[in-house]
Amino acid sequence: MEVLNLPCDGRNILMMDYEKDLFEMKYPNEYLIEISMFSGKTNKTKKLLYSKIIERLSSSLGIKK
Repeated sequence: MEVLNLPCDGRNILMMDYEKDLFEMKYPNEYLIEISMFSGKTNKTKKLLYSKIIERLSSSLGIKK
């Protein structure tokens, strides 16, 4: 959230967690992350956001980069 300068309790933030059985993922793809945002964010900001997500998934869940 800090990358996009959004408050953690923002009213326009929606995080959804689905059951694994709802998706058919083929190895090695085990996770699906979808991000929707309004236009206007720079490519630099988007790249920083993606790298932070990957960094946190790697450190907290052991997901390989």
